[in-house]
Amino acid sequence: MRMIFAKSQEKVNVNSMYQKPRDKSLSMLFFEVGIFLLPYDAMHVMPSTYRPISIYFFLLSVFLLPTQKRYRIRGKYYFALSIFFIYSVFDTLLQTWAIRGEFGTTVDYVSTIVLGLITYCAVTENLLIIKEERGGAYTLSWIVSRIAVAYYVPLAIGLVEAFSLMGLLPYAVKGFLLEVFGGNHGTRLCVTSLEAGWAAIHLLIAFLAYTYMYKSSGKNLYAIPAFVAVALFVYTQSLNGYLVLLISLAVFAMCLAYKMKNGLVLIKYMGFATLALLIGYGVLLYFFTEISPSTYFANRFIYFTNFDNLIRTDESSFTRFMFPVIGIRIFVSNLIFGVGGGGFAADLPYYIHAYYPWALNFQEIAGHLSGATTASAFCLYTRVLAEFGLLGGIPFYIFFAKCTKNVMNVDVSKPGAYALMLLLLVPLVMALQHSSFAYVPFWLTLGICSSALHETSSKA
Repeated sequence: MRMIFAKSQEKVNVNSMYQKPRDKSLSMLFFEVGIFLLPYDAMHVMPSTYRPISIYFFLLSVFLLPTQKRYRIRGKYYFALSIFFIYSVFDTLLQTWAIRGEFGTTVDYVSTIVLGLITYCAVTENLLIIKEERGGAYTLSWIVSRIAVAYYVPLAIGLVEAFSLMGLLPYAVKGFLLEVFGGNHGTRLCVTSLEAGWAAIHLLIAFLAYTYMYKSSGKNLYAIPAFVAVALFVYTQSLNGYLVLLISLAVFAMCLAYKMKNGLVLIKYMGFATLALLIGYGVLLYFFTEISPSTYFANRFIYFTNFDNLIRTDESSFTRFMFPVIGIRIFVSNLIFGVGGGGFAADLPYYIHAYYPWALNFQEIAGHLSGATTASAFCLYTRVLAEFGLLGGIPFYIFFAKCTKNVMNVDVSKPGAYALMLLLLVPLVMALQHSSFAYVPFWLTLGICSSALHETSSKA
């Protein structure tokens, strides 16, 4: 962490990051507004669990792109993505609608994948326009600065919400925030998201964006919101958030070792991560034992004995860890074609009865099997394989690999590079615990990799 926080003597002109690109089109304006609204994904603006308001502005941005002078499609990775889209839609129409008769599920899948592609297109095309005018390094600074601006208000909201939960403000304040921003956890921090787990990821993104700005500009001002984001992240008490952070650090260490062609780098950072994990475990154990006992997360943390006991006694842990495993089982049984969009929920009852009958005691599982609620696959990567098999998985992962390999184009000698790499990795790791094809941070990251980082290893 010292290397992430240490202030570099090399500074950039931070004011240039906030300059508008020379293209002042409405498309660019709506795109920028969409970025500013990134943290708000639970307000009641659409009939679904995941409700990112920014998608509406990305849609307007994409719709207006052709109105620009001398407009042309600039993205390079659309072919494999288009193959996946076409196959997945036809597969869903055939299996989900024509065979199973689930019209609502078909509409749900098609709408979410379309919204995801719109987000990717808006990010990729607008950032490539900026890159043509100002270069890759400026484009990276521009997008991260907008992400940083987007989180000022949510951090303030998070502080107010935390004070309300601590009793420093009336609990009615918390209730008001839940009503306005759509959260559903009455006793945990939601900020501007649906639940604490989603809020934790947003706070990680905020922390890394502010750390990048702090390192690249050398201004202490950015350290303040960075530390606020860390404090709120810890206070979410989100197992999901903590796991995403640990996995992201591990992937970061592997990427850095590969980039530097030095295995000792991997050993060094994995050793550091292990030490940080042990220290963090001690701090959290003390916190949950002495300061905040008898909470939902505290009980899971303090009384954890083994993984098997965890998934058999805690339904949230069962769904988060075992639903991706069920996704793999569905994929193995439907290797070529998959089960169609939304097919995971339809096939779930068979696999629960066959392999995990004891999970029927969980209220959430019982709701899924009775049809009262719709199950989420919980992992986008296994969902792709389960629902679309090899015919859909191959083009999707070709597209994914082409985008993510550009993370290695980050120049690690530049100030803030480590924070930037982690900022790109966190949403990709979060997709291990988020299965919506409309998940905005996921497509935002792929769009940045496809544009600002595409063939810019000497500039980024």
